[in-house]
Amino acid sequence: MTDGMIDWLYQSTLDISILLVLILLIRNPVRRLLGAHISYWLWSLPLIRLLISDKFDRPDVITKHLKLPESSDIIPVYSGPIQASEAQTDVIVIIWLLGFAIWSVVKVTQALKFKSLLLKHSEALINDQIIAANLLEKFNPNVQTRLSSAVNGPLITGLFKPTIYLPLNFFEIYDANQRQFIFEHELTHAKRLDIWAQFLGEIFKAVFWFNPLVHFTWTKFQQDQELACDHQVLKHADLKTRLNYGKTLKQGFGALLTPNSLTFFNHKHERFIMLSKHKTNMFINLSGFVLVTTIGLLILTKTGITFAEKSIEKNGGIVSFKFNDIPLSDIATLMSYANQDVNLTNLNLLQDTKVTAYASNVHSYDFLQQLLEDNGFKVERKVGNWEFSKL
Repeated sequence: MTDGMIDWLYQSTLDISILLVLILLIRNPVRRLLGAHISYWLWSLPLIRLLISDKFDRPDVITKHLKLPESSDIIPVYSGPIQASEAQTDVIVIIWLLGFAIWSVVKVTQALKFKSLLLKHSEALINDQIIAANLLEKFNPNVQTRLSSAVNGPLITGLFKPTIYLPLNFFEIYDANQRQFIFEHELTHAKRLDIWAQFLGEIFKAVFWFNPLVHFTWTKFQQDQELACDHQVLKHADLKTRLNYGKTLKQGFGALLTPNSLTFFNHKHERFIMLSKHKTNMFINLSGFVLVTTIGLLILTKTGITFAEKSIEKNGGIVSFKFNDIPLSDIATLMSYANQDVNLTNLNLLQDTKVTAYASNVHSYDFLQQLLEDNGFKVERKVGNWEFSKL
């Protein structure tokens, strides 16, 4: 069980790291060309990879029309003859579980303390019907509104009961139009379930607590989330409305970093720049969908047997083995079975050498060749015959 968990964690970390680097490279061009909402869609791919236990087989239509590299370049090759002991794998799993548990406890504790602080230092807004009551009905009539001395800017929090918290001087600082913008923005977060997206993101960070790339990209994800929310609010707005929205954004105070909450005044600089670019149409949405789907199909799927069929003759069939103190001659014999009819010459040279080794999804001949070299032997392959000798 521990071996399977480590394999899953290793492969998931590798795939997700590749995805995160790719998103970092393309998110800005995608946002400029297609819109902030499309850039935000990209962040769904790492989460999907976390949720699937194994990659799906890649559709034939992709492998049929793409010129892909030779399989010998992409199939993982055995890198060493000694496998980690069960005790070592157990230690790795224990360390990961301990990190996951500590991270989760810290985050849950922070969220509960923050929630308690908000409730302790806030009161329900009695005259909330004056403030954008039509918006409350339009988006979510169950969203509560409270005044709080614990916040310096408006924010929304709460998974099951979303609540907008406003600073005590909210009505003195902002006029009616600005309050309208702020409410619409926060209510749009509730409608889009952005707080749930942040919650899933926290689970994602807990699983990959050891990966610095996950933590580095977290603020980028939050930035794209705010920009996507602005896009939803302003996609049909005229120039005057966008200018007034920008003035409201510029006027507010930067919010403190708070757990599992979304505030109007985060990432102000980037959002101010994007104010004139929030547009949408069917072509943009379709292009974004095709882009995200294509990346997902390429990264979240595996080629299956397509490459293996091309390489069996050259590199042998794809195999997975776990050997514990096995004669090298027996391993060579077993590898030959994966290469159809092969005669073995000088096999007796390998009988006295015993090997402990592990290989996962490698070509049988590549694995045997590396294993022989690590133990002072080599093999010369001719048609229908393998001849063994010492290095």
